Amino acid sequence: HRPWSLTEVVKLVEGVARYGAGRWSEIKRLAFASYSYRTSVDLKVGDVNVSSVYQAEAILEITDLLRWASV
Repeated sequence: HRPWSLTEVVKLVEGVARYGAGRWSEIKRLAFASYSYRTSVDLKVGDVNVSSVYQAEAILEITDLLRWASV
């Protein structure tokens, strides 16, 4: 499988925001039509990976905010 490009990650995040998680076939059809090498299963796996990154970033942001607030 190909690594995800930044453009694909952005399209995936926008697709999930617009159509909802779990609507992989619809996101594939509407946002990834020109990406023949990406399947709806790829989108689901990509979303899990992107979600993990977002959760880690959110934890870091909260930690920074708490540290800044305690100064």
